[in-house]
Amino acid sequence: SVSEGFIVTYTATAGTVSGNTLTMAASDTEVSAATAPDYATHWHADADHDGTTAERAYIITTTTGLNLLATLVNGTVSGYAANDFSGTFFKLGANITYTSTTAWNNTELSNEANNFNSIGGPSGTTYYYFKGTFDGDGHTVSGIRITKKTTDSQGLFGRIGTGGTVKNLTLSNARIFSNKTYVGGIAGVSKGTIANCHVTADVNILGNGNYHGGIAGSNSGDITGCTSAAVLNWHDMYRGGIAGQSSNGTISDCIVTGLSYNYSNSYVGAIVGNLGTLSNNYYRDCSVNGATTNIGVGTGTAGTAVTLAYTGGSETFTMPAMDVLPLLNGFDNTPAIAAHTDATVNVVLTSRTFKGGKKQTICLPFDPSHLLSLGTVWAFTGISEGKIVMTEQTGTLAANTPYIFEATSNASNVEFNDVTIVNSSDPKTENTEAGFTFRGTYTQKTWEADDEAVTSGHLYGFMMQDNDGQAEGQFVKARRKTILRPFSCYLEYNGDLSDTNLSAAARSATRGNAEETPDVIDIVWVSANGIVTGISRLDTRTGEITDSWYSLDGRKLSGKPTAKGLYINNGKKVISK
Repeated sequence: SVSEGFIVTYTATAGTVSGNTLTMAASDTEVSAATAPDYATHWHADADHDGTTAERAYIITTTTGLNLLATLVNGTVSGYAANDFSGTFFKLGANITYTSTTAWNNTELSNEANNFNSIGGPSGTTYYYFKGTFDGDGHTVSGIRITKKTTDSQGLFGRIGTGGTVKNLTLSNARIFSNKTYVGGIAGVSKGTIANCHVTADVNILGNGNYHGGIAGSNSGDITGCTSAAVLNWHDMYRGGIAGQSSNGTISDCIVTGLSYNYSNSYVGAIVGNLGTLSNNYYRDCSVNGATTNIGVGTGTAGTAVTLAYTGGSETFTMPAMDVLPLLNGFDNTPAIAAHTDATVNVVLTSRTFKGGKKQTICLPFDPSHLLSLGTVWAFTGISEGKIVMTEQTGTLAANTPYIFEATSNASNVEFNDVTIVNSSDPKTENTEAGFTFRGTYTQKTWEADDEAVTSGHLYGFMMQDNDGQAEGQFVKARRKTILRPFSCYLEYNGDLSDTNLSAAARSATRGNAEETPDVIDIVWVSANGIVTGISRLDTRTGEITDSWYSLDGRKLSGKPTAKGLYINNGKKVISK
């Protein structure tokens, strides 16, 4: 028999082939067969996808492709030694759904539902590890059912080895059942990195063994930016919403919601069963053995020294760094700060660095007026002669409003005090006449387009630095793949490009159709007292802005002027001597 995901190749020493038919010779014909993993079909392997770099990652889009990875890591095919895929890159190209007739929350010990083999784990007395990089790319694996009552190290990944990484992945609608140790949603055991992974409320981690967790059963590596709402069932020690144990590992920027565990066991915590290195982790609506506060780390000698933040009063927490995206229950790409909607928070610290003299887009779900003490803030106020008008703001700024901010000097760990989170799913400023909307986002936005094609929606991002032929301070049309990080902003044209009755402002800015909309849109910077202080332009590739040189009458120059006089550069009047 041929294992799933493998292909059979036949070789004949004689005969003729017509289409798919081999006509054998009358005699002296030998036919041999060989099997090999069908990478081309199931991992989309080709000249551009050989797994050697993140950009050339193998692409998995089917259950067969994911099963093939488990088969090869676990060494379960005759003639193929186990492969840990160290240094190899994989990426999901679609959501992957397994079918099952058993409900995710079925707790019957006799139920044998099993449609998936963990990637890595034990085989006899040998343990196999995945040591490559697996990027979910924001996709979801759902429907898995694992019943291995007497086998440890169970999860989507049974064991992640040192150097291995699993990231940007959601697990939903899953039932993982083992009465042995080391059971988790993403991994039974992780010695590597688990980042930006999420386990939803319809995942049941079931069994009587020690070391069970929503993300990992046992962690001696790094778990960061993850969330779990998993159900943890049955008795035994070392249970945690993120990890059952993490004595030699780190857990940071993670959120647990809705955990309810009431079996009176030691070493059970909303975040972790026993202590590791913890930072910026939060839980909401959780209870452990009847308690609802100070339950972040399990009871017992290891846990008594740690108190984690919880819902029920004023809190101090850190807004996620731009490259760390802790998400909330619901797993709709809402960053961790949204978990505190309508909450009053003592301090919000941002790990985003605002570079002095550099304009950056910013949108926050609370009053960001503190930024005015650190630099200059502009808001989108309309369209003028085909140019975006950004007007300097004074006084109080508004929550859920996209702005452009320029710090006077480098500003790190910006501190906002006594703020109330008022989250919005669609923060924006519109100009309905011209059809442009300046949008903020609290999620990582990704737009795909063929090379040099215009992305759908006529999207424009802001250049913070010179890049790819575009200048700092411009709004530039999104082409190819565009990624925008949370708490940033972008410009969208959402009018009818074919409408011959467009206003003059809209016609000037759009030029009539999708391909003719300008790659770059000029920006007019207006001071609080109505004086134009600069003109620059806009790009989606980096989310940043750059300025060019202009004469005082608004005429763009090809470069730095050589003639003496007064000019505008970087939004400021400059004297050229």
